Amino acid sequence: MYLYNRKIVSYSIFLSSKLHKIRDMLNGLFAKLPDDATSIFHSDQGSQYQHSKYQHLLSEYNITQSILRKDNYLKEYIYYYNNERNVSKLKMSPVKYRTNSLTN
Repeated sequence: MYLYNRKIVSYSIFLSSKLHKIRDMLNGLFAKLPDDATSIFHSDQGSQYQHSKYQHLLSEYNITQSILRKDNYLKEYIYYYNNERNVSKLKMSPVKYRTNSLTN
């Protein structure tokens, strides 16, 4: 999540928890991060997130790990979260906020 407008910038949904799938998802995130970014990565409690290779990959990009409770996230919800749900602080959706700030 990009905290400027609370938009989800990278995510991955898969049925099995394999380390290579997590690495592919993180590479999608790394491609979008500015070089000087300091990020927090939230994940569920899966054992793959405790793996030393995973933790090393996060540390290479100066990303702090935060583990959330187990949950299921769907593409439809992320679309809703980014495009339709109004953030009370912003008084509009994350995408609308970003678009509005670019045109002003």
